Amino acid sequence: MTKLSLKFIPPTCGATLVLPIVLALSLPASVSAQSKDQKQPSAAEVKAYQKKLFKQLDQDRNKKLTEKEFVVAVLYDDFNNQDSNRDGRLSKAEFLKNAPKRSGSKEWKMMDPSGKGTIGFEDVFKNRIAVDEMKKKFTELDRAGKGYVTLDEVLNASS
Repeated sequence: MTKLSLKFIPPTCGATLVLPIVLALSLPASVSAQSKDQKQPSAAEVKAYQKKLFKQLDQDRNKKLTEKEFVVAVLYDDFNNQDSNRDGRLSKAEFLKNAPKRSGSKEWKMMDPSGKGTIGFEDVFKNRIAVDEMKKKFTELDRAGKGYVTLDEVLNASS
């Protein structure tokens, strides 16, 4: 069995946007093996991981994730996966390694307008392209337009 780990490094992007864990819900690719020697997780392992993450993100235990919870968590998951040296910041090189070629430099300039060369998680929200893309993904999951997604909707979307 492949070992999957949960990442409990809370982002600090303002009091209303702090979440205690990374979300890998609709993005099974973000759930990766711990080293190159380990096999990729099975579909059952990914689902179990998604269930555990969903429950931990559901702070009020209402079995629903709002758009804000979803967007922050997915962006944090992406940020954490790109932070290859695990210093809590992204360098331009780390970001551009995984960014879309057509918009990567444009997105970096949005997040690092002063040109300091690194960004923290709070800077990710300056990237309107990424935020809008995550909102679109949320809308795809929230087909009924309720303003929240349930665990079943997430699991059905990723199967």
